[in-house]
Amino acid sequence: MMKFLSIHMTLALMLFMLGCVGTPTRQEDQTHRMARYVPNATSNPAGITSQEFGPDVGPETVGQHHQLVPGDEVRTSLRGIPNPEDIQNVVDNTGHITLPLIGQVQVSGLSASEAERFIENAYVDGGYYRSINVIVVSKDRSYFVQGEVNIQGRFRLSGEVTLLKAISEAGGYTPFANRRNVKVIRGDEVLFFNARNIANGRDPDPMIQANDIIEVLRRRVL
Repeated sequence: MMKFLSIHMTLALMLFMLGCVGTPTRQEDQTHRMARYVPNATSNPAGITSQEFGPDVGPETVGQHHQLVPGDEVRTSLRGIPNPEDIQNVVDNTGHITLPLIGQVQVSGLSASEAERFIENAYVDGGYYRSINVIVVSKDRSYFVQGEVNIQGRFRLSGEVTLLKAISEAGGYTPFANRRNVKVIRGDEVLFFNARNIANGRDPDPMIQANDIIEVLRRRVL
C-alpha cells in the first residue's frame, strides 16, 4: 500500500512540474505579447523625428536664413510708388546701403526679407510714402515672382529654370493674370513675354537667370 502511494505521489509531482514548465504564467504571457509591439530599433537608426524637419512651408525663400554682411551685392527694388526704382548696392564696411531719400540704411545682420520690411518701414515712418513694396535680392542664385500668381516670393534657382517653370513653382496664375503680358526685370533691362504663346509652343520658353524679377501683370476686366 505504501509502495502504491509513493508511485502515485511521484506521478502527481511529475505532472505538476510539467505543467509549470509548459504553461506560462499570466505575467509571462503579457510580457511576451507586449514584446511583439516593440518598434524595431534598426528601422530608424538615426532616431530622427518628423518634428526635426519642421513643417512644409512650400517654396524656399532664399536669403531668409542668410544674413547680409559687408561686401554682399544686393539689388533693392522699390515698387508701388509713382517712380519705381532699382538700386544696385554693395553692403559697405559699416553694414549700410544707400537708398533714395532715406540715405544710409543698416542692413548687415538682417536677412533679405527682414531688410525688406525694415526699409519699407523707414520709407513709411519717414513720411516719404504711404505705402511701398520693397524687394531686396542678394547675389544668391535666386529669382523673385510677383503679381498675379498664387505664391509670391523668392525662389531658389536650382538647375535650369524656364519662365513657365518659374510660374508653376509660384503656384500658377490667379484668375486675373494676363498671360499675354509677363514682365521680367533683369538688371536695367525689362523684357516682356507672351506666356500663352510659350505654352502653346509658338514662342520659346526663355531661361530665368539669377536675380530675375518675374511679374505677371493683371489683365483688364471689361
